[in-house]
Amino acid sequence: MRGVLSNWRPYRDWFKGMHVMNTRASILGLLICSTAVSAAAQQRPAVVADANVVKTATDSLKRTYTADQLKQGVYVGSNLCLACHKSMAGFKTTNHSSLMRRPLPKYTLVPGMGVITNSLKGTTDDFIAGLDFNTLTGTPFDKYKPNAPRLSVDNGTYYMIVGTIKAPVIATLGGQRPNAFVPSGSAQRYLVRIPVADGRGGLSASVYVAPFTYAPGTGYAAATAGWYDATTNAPKLTSGASSAAVASAGISNHTGSCVGCHTGALGPITKTAAGEYQFKGFTDISQASDDPTLVDYDNDGNFDVMNIGCETCHGAGSNHVLNGGDPALIVNPAKLSPAAQADICGRCHANGKSAPSGTFGWPYNDASGKAFTPFDTRDGKPLSAFFALNINLWPDGAHVNGGRQYGAYQKSAHARANGCTGCHNPHAEGEGHLLRQSIQAANLTIPTKVDDNTLCLSCHAARGPFASFTQQDVLDSARNDAKAQDKIKRAVKAHTHHSYAPERTMGLSRCTGCHLAAGHGFDVIPPAMTLQYATNGRGMINSCAAACHNNKANVWGYGFKGGAGLNSSVAGTNVSSWTNPFDLTLAAKLKAYFGDGGIWWNTGR
Repeated sequence: MRGVLSNWRPYRDWFKGMHVMNTRASILGLLICSTAVSAAAQQRPAVVADANVVKTATDSLKRTYTADQLKQGVYVGSNLCLACHKSMAGFKTTNHSSLMRRPLPKYTLVPGMGVITNSLKGTTDDFIAGLDFNTLTGTPFDKYKPNAPRLSVDNGTYYMIVGTIKAPVIATLGGQRPNAFVPSGSAQRYLVRIPVADGRGGLSASVYVAPFTYAPGTGYAAATAGWYDATTNAPKLTSGASSAAVASAGISNHTGSCVGCHTGALGPITKTAAGEYQFKGFTDISQASDDPTLVDYDNDGNFDVMNIGCETCHGAGSNHVLNGGDPALIVNPAKLSPAAQADICGRCHANGKSAPSGTFGWPYNDASGKAFTPFDTRDGKPLSAFFALNINLWPDGAHVNGGRQYGAYQKSAHARANGCTGCHNPHAEGEGHLLRQSIQAANLTIPTKVDDNTLCLSCHAARGPFASFTQQDVLDSARNDAKAQDKIKRAVKAHTHHSYAPERTMGLSRCTGCHLAAGHGFDVIPPAMTLQYATNGRGMINSCAAACHNNKANVWGYGFKGGAGLNSSVAGTNVSSWTNPFDLTLAAKLKAYFGDGGIWWNTGR
């Protein structure tokens, strides 16, 4: 039955008008946090609440789960966590928290909350407006007419229609708020259940990806594999299709391919006799009907704990809340080693396959049906026990070529020193990518940004090439102190041999420009390596070119990578390769500055 807390209505007026994160979940969390408890909890200020309401709240967990399930630990949802941990409320506005959302008409066109499709340029999204690609020309779906997708909303439910298939949209992916790195906001995808003749409620067991993506500024893109026959362009499925037909159609299956990183509360994933993957989620205790981040993913009538939430990093919270917030019954990543912290992030920010069978693309024990959790990390079980990493290396055999960040990061000195949270704050989106907006250094709180170098220099001050200025200077520079800014400028220019204007679009002498050009290993890869591996497959990246010189700075008149170039003899049109004449000519020029005998950085000394 929808709404395990339906008898909370008498108390909702207490919070009338508050944001969704502070509705019924707040009441419930405060009450559960006030229940009986450990000595550690008794040291904190007591939460006063009506005894009858307290009983209703605690009973809800016991009514939803068995005693054995509660003992093993179950996920309760971020709303409940934030009800007590109010200082972390900003987490609800992060891209992690709002990655997957239930489409609700009330949030139409609101980035980070609702459906953002708006090719018709109206006051509501294209689903509400009833967009029909069959009536338009010049779209990615022209060749699929008269069976191109149609969009609609009926009685508050979003639908995507292909031919005779009318599939309810159970969630969106992405469509996040604009930030410094994605100024127009991120693209959005749409997850559907497909009507079948033999499924529960007439719907597929798996959740599938709709045949289109919408990106602000560029509009729709097609992703039609499995939806249409490649020869006839007719729909592959019709109404009344069997689950087996849906499973074998070749449509991107979110349940089998993606859900493990789109929820921090991963339950067992099984396969039906028809060949569909089936996920059983954990019931979100708040059941807040107006919170779009709550999704009924497993189609059981209750909202599930989805998204990357509090418990993704802290572990299942039932024992913690039912024992008065006992800190021993939850994971605090701040108390773990940097490597263990990185394993928690690497759960999703890594490329690989589940162990031992490689069934899924996330950390999962195929034999036991148990997903990797923060408690495993705390108890000394490494990520590698659940996950076989797939790291693609450049030809030098040391540097990581692409992929998610964990593969390169774990090889870096940063990974041994301070963990991912040294630069990223998991509780606030910041300027984007969860980057920290401040750093605590001794008794200083230094406001930080990437594009003025304060994020990096707040830690690296008074060390190595930056020994001439202190963390106090970094703080003073952020306060526009000219003397401090000059000290930093002189030191960084001596280190980079470039002009100092990190805040500009070019990012001159911006730390991340050189040290992240080749990924989260933070190494600056010299141009000589592009020359050394010019005949080895795709060749070898170098940081100088990747950061600026093949796409921003046309210093020697060679043009830019992928273009015709001003000098036809060094033109390079293959952007993915590092072996064409453009790359090699540019690398030879750059090597004169950074390499053996280099004018600025002599690596041969």
